[in-house]
Amino acid sequence: MIETPIIMKLVKTNFLIVLFFLMISNSYAEFKPFTKKQFLDERMKMLSKRFDQIDTNKDGTIDAKENKAWGQKIQKLRQQRIAQLKKADLNKDGQVSPEELKKFREKNKKAK
Repeated sequence: MIETPIIMKLVKTNFLIVLFFLMISNSYAEFKPFTKKQFLDERMKMLSKRFDQIDTNKDGTIDAKENKAWGQKIQKLRQQRIAQLKKADLNKDGQVSPEELKKFREKNKKAK
């Protein structure tokens, strides 16, 4: 059974990821209304996928070892994301403007 702190970490992580992509997104798609059921169904799918990612031995339970490994993976990804944002902040003002993001993306495309 999943304990509440794990669920809260998953929800918080998903929220932060969505917030990050909303902040850097250049597209302003038209908002489409959705029902509570649609909202909850989509979140349950996301949580189910996340649970499956954490439950590496596929026994239907997240044990301490799996939880620790997941936490370490998330921490590493956060550090990488922060490093990328710092690189994108070209004028070093602590914020990434749309122009800085565009220049950063163009620079990285050329490097690949």
